[in-house]
Amino acid sequence: MKKQHGFTLIELLIALVIIGIVGALAFPSYQQYMMRSARSDAYVGLTRLADLQERFALVNYRYGTDAEVSAVTDNGLYILTTTLVGTGYILTADGSGSNQANDTGCVQITLTSAGQRAPAMCW
Repeated sequence: MKKQHGFTLIELLIALVIIGIVGALAFPSYQQYMMRSARSDAYVGLTRLADLQERFALVNYRYGTDAEVSAVTDNGLYILTTTLVGTGYILTADGSGSNQANDTGCVQITLTSAGQRAPAMCW
């Protein structure tokens, strides 16, 4: 009897099917992980903008508008806006114009002058 060397076609096809199944199961989890990790772009941008607002308020005794105080996120995944409310502000990071639009419930992340963060599940 001769010794068999190598793999048969059936063995290779079974290995490819297994790899395909594992890949199909892992890819959606990977996408969710990437969206959650991209939120850090919003956190950094919002805290940077809050810092700029506080610096502006020290000099001008009021918070600034988008035209006076602006910041951008490092990766450009979110658009930052300022809404002045009474004597405070609400900073919003909007990711609807990027891949973050698929980040369910966390497309818009806010930070107020009182330090309130919303939605809570996104922070």
